[in-house]
Amino acid sequence: IVTDNKQTNADTYTVTVSLKDTNNYEWNADSQANPTFSFVIEKYDITDLDITISTETYIGSQIKPAVTVMFNGNALVENTDFVVSDWFNNTNAGVDTATLTVTGTNNFTGTVENIAFSIAKAKLTVPTPVNKTYTYNRADQEFLLDNFDAEKMNIDNNIKKDVLVDASGNVIGYIVTVSIKDQYITNYEWDQETQDNPTYRFVINKFDLNSLEDTDITLTGNMIYTGDAIEPTTKVKFNIFTLENNVDYTVSYANNVNAGTAQVTITAKSTNFVNSKSITFTIEKAQAVYPDTLELTKPFGTVLGSISLPGITWSNKEATVGNVQGSPNEHTATYCPDANNY
Repeated sequence: IVTDNKQTNADTYTVTVSLKDTNNYEWNADSQANPTFSFVIEKYDITDLDITISTETYIGSQIKPAVTVMFNGNALVENTDFVVSDWFNNTNAGVDTATLTVTGTNNFTGTVENIAFSIAKAKLTVPTPVNKTYTYNRADQEFLLDNFDAEKMNIDNNIKKDVLVDASGNVIGYIVTVSIKDQYITNYEWDQETQDNPTYRFVINKFDLNSLEDTDITLTGNMIYTGDAIEPTTKVKFNIFTLENNVDYTVSYANNVNAGTAQVTITAKSTNFVNSKSITFTIEKAQAVYPDTLELTKPFGTVLGSISLPGITWSNKEATVGNVQGSPNEHTATYCPDANNY
């Protein structure tokens, strides 16, 4: 009979052999004591095993990934079959830049030092543009992004005021670039296939002058008939600002000589504006001015209706001029040189 001959764990064991039938058998030795033998199971050298380390992602603090040691198709148990120690450089992201040491315990022996493992960069979500249309308003405007992390990201060219056009005057917009700040580039990357910094087109559209209200344009100066072109001064209100003539816009006039309805048109001049806006204004009739008295000499008996003077309408066309020896006759008349303008 053999006892203590089946063991699992590494150690030194004593195996005893005894006779089943001691009545009829004895050992062929001087001593009839049951023989014993030393049975040694040596510890397995862990350096001969496959050791794998999981790849973890940067979290801002020390990372201790799972360590797998395989033995005869089975995974050994950490802190029972082996221990992990000597973590080094295991905070920041890098490829095979962190290390650890695995040492066999209990049934295993040996030490594998400085096993390299990787820490993957954490992902930053690529910002997306806010659904917004930008139109020139004479103030700085900011290009807005969703998921923009101001702590970790830089943004360039995102605050602009004027409309950007090409050589042909077509609106092209600015290029906005978002990048990862230098102090975070080691541990972060974009959550997209390419690691090129994302870019966006920041378009500020021209303001359509035709969208101004009539009340945004005020006119000052003479608007009474003079016989010459009437060109009142324009003042164009734009938000809280006043536009500048011959810089932001030009002015033209139509039907602006005679009394009645005239028109003024402002037309975009700078690249920040487009189209034109027209409003009407009234040229008032002028007040006719004529001497209170007019001395005329005509043959005696001349009927007033036969005397034609520019702008004069006699009150009594049938009346006649007076006698030369007598006192001059006075006659009343209405003076209006141009009924359309006076």
